[in-house]
Parts: sequence; structure tokens; C-alpha cells
Amino acid sequence: MGLNERQKKAVEYAKEKNRVPNMEYQEINKISKPTATRELKELVEKKIFIRYGGTGKGTYYVLFERAHKGLKSKNSTERIVLKKNEKRTKRNGIYEQQEII
Repeated sequence: MGLNERQKKAVEYAKEKNRVPNMEYQEINKISKPTATRELKELVEKKIFIRYGGTGKGTYYVLFERAHKGLKSKNSTERIVLKKNEKRTKRNGIYEQQEII
């Protein structure tokens, strides 16, 4: 997978707590916000985490495998099961799910 020690720690944390907010990633690894954001983005790009929320304090990350139990794939066409109050958008080649308020 090519993960650094902080990213491995985040995966274990997500397995226990089901989600990893950016702030908690910063605290458990004692790193700056820009470093945390960059490393979490790498985990999303590697399809280890999926990002929920837009930007700011409401953003958190969930293990991709747990978030996509309803994922089906057919000839590279994906179908995602979303909750009624969620939408899925693609930004910079990365899918994000957001809660609709």
C-alpha cells in the first residue's frame, strides 16, 4: 500500500472509531493541519478512505471498504447506495459524499 506510519495509525484508528476527522488525525500524529490534509488526501486517492462533508470542521474520513458495502461494479460502471440526505460529487478526479442540509 505504501503508507507511512501516521497513515497506518489512522487506518487502525478508523477501524476502532469508524471515522477520522482531520483534527483527530492531527492530534494522534502531532502534526500540522496542512500535513494532515495532504496525508488524508493521499489516503482518499489510494481508495483507502472516502471523504465525507465539504470543507471545514464537519469533514471526516471513513474506510473505503466500510463506506461502500453497497458498491457494485459492472464494466467500470459503479453504483453507490447513498442515504436520502447525501449526494456524491466528483472533484479533481476524487469522489466525495456530502450530507445535504
